[in-house]
Amino acid sequence: MSFKKPAMHKYTYSLLRFSPDVLSGEAVNVGVVLYCPAQRFFAAKFRNSVGRVSKVFPEIDQVFFRKYLKVLGQNFSGFGGQFIDQLQYEVDQTASEIAKSLLADDASAFQWSEDRSGLTRNAEQTLGELFGRFVSRFDEVSPTSKKTEKDLWQEFSRDLRRRDILEVFESTTIHAPHAELSVKKAFKNGIWHCFEPVSFDLSEEGHINSKAYRWLGQVSAVSDADEDFKIYFLVAKPSDPQLTAAYDDAVHLLSKCGSRAKVYDEENLEKLGDDLEDVVKSSLRSSPVPVVAR
Repeated sequence: MSFKKPAMHKYTYSLLRFSPDVLSGEAVNVGVVLYCPAQRFFAAKFRNSVGRVSKVFPEIDQVFFRKYLKVLGQNFSGFGGQFIDQLQYEVDQTASEIAKSLLADDASAFQWSEDRSGLTRNAEQTLGELFGRFVSRFDEVSPTSKKTEKDLWQEFSRDLRRRDILEVFESTTIHAPHAELSVKKAFKNGIWHCFEPVSFDLSEEGHINSKAYRWLGQVSAVSDADEDFKIYFLVAKPSDPQLTAAYDDAVHLLSKCGSRAKVYDEENLEKLGDDLEDVVKSSLRSSPVPVVAR
């Protein structure tokens, strides 16, 4: 089954830069705003942690900085909904022009960049990708021990081995006209049933957000593949309870893959095993030739 891709639409975006000492010229990107009139979309994303900012500007008031960006995000969220509700068919404003109506360019430490533009099929997804590219990618990953995809797979593989179905899984590649997705653990029963461990046990909200958007983009890119498929995501929560909201947002983003995906948190590992066991054993019962272990 093939799916027609949505049309591409023009958008503009602007970066919010933090520079407490204008004379020094040093600045750190702390947010991004995007406007796509054709998709009736206006939204912004701001970091909610200090991250790299404190390394560049160690003298900043970290508590005030977090609170300021949190309030800024709330203001933009509320304004964005009102703005879209009032949006007319012909609107020539750019992302920075609209953003400055909420946070004007003045002598403060926060300044908007010049507008940049591009084309998008999904403005919300593009906003997340831009945030990952220009804001969160420069944060250092915490060196402390975190749960990885390898840890998730080792835990789940023990469950599959107990069910005597581990050996039927193989690697495969989902091919689409303009993209492909490689999967290390999959089983075919009419369609490809693919298993993917995804750990959100990270140290920054931006890393969690970017990872979720990256997977959403990868699945969307092969949505018009010749062969049908479904991905079963097993996800790990962040160790830091302050990142729970970021984790919930990430799971919500993965759910936007629609019927192509199903998300299980690690607490529901047993349920994921039950579902995959049903798929595998139903195939074995209907197959005239026994499946040979690989």
